[in-house]
Amino acid sequence: MLSVRIVFATVLALLSAPVTAQPKLLSSSPAAGSSIPATSRVDIRFDEVLDPADFRATIVMTGMNGHPHAPMEMPGVTSALSGDRRSLVVSVAKPLIAGTYRVDWHVAGADARRTTGSIDFTVR
Repeated sequence: MLSVRIVFATVLALLSAPVTAQPKLLSSSPAAGSSIPATSRVDIRFDEVLDPADFRATIVMTGMNGHPHAPMEMPGVTSALSGDRRSLVVSVAKPLIAGTYRVDWHVAGADARRTTGSIDFTVR
């Protein structure tokens, strides 16, 4: 009888344990697939607070004047977390010129589970 109680208590504890998941992308500005005027900032919003020790983003130019070319990582890109730590803010020193771009990013949630992704957009 005691072993049945132990098994029941263990199952109940496992079922009531919090579920951990990777941060989920909620939105971005510019939005994926959009065509925008020149910008020097990309905001990527997530559904949970992010780990301030584990995030990074790069901006890669994938085409210019409507012509694809070998991807070129943009220099001078910085990334930081917003004040509420739910957004990744990616900045460049000068506004991006006309072309197609991809932002590659990774973030981790408070439980250290990492997720990665990318967002493509066009600067007109």
